[in-house]
Amino acid sequence: IINFKNGVKMRNNQVSVTWSQDSRDIKTDLRRLKNCFAINQSHFCHSAIAEKIDNFYKEQRDALVNS
Repeated sequence: IINFKNGVKMRNNQVSVTWSQDSRDIKTDLRRLKNCFAINQSHFCHSAIAEKIDNFYKEQRDALVNS
């Protein structure tokens, strides 16, 4: 997706997520957050994924230090 801001092309970064049918319906949960709490889904997902990545790196660092 390309947007134009002040005449300059800006590309949005996108990530697709898939999950099995028998797992939690994340899409419905995100829609509920948007509708009930006016939470921006993109911002919420970006923050959640970034936090999970940061936690993973921290756990890996801690495991190396403690080994």
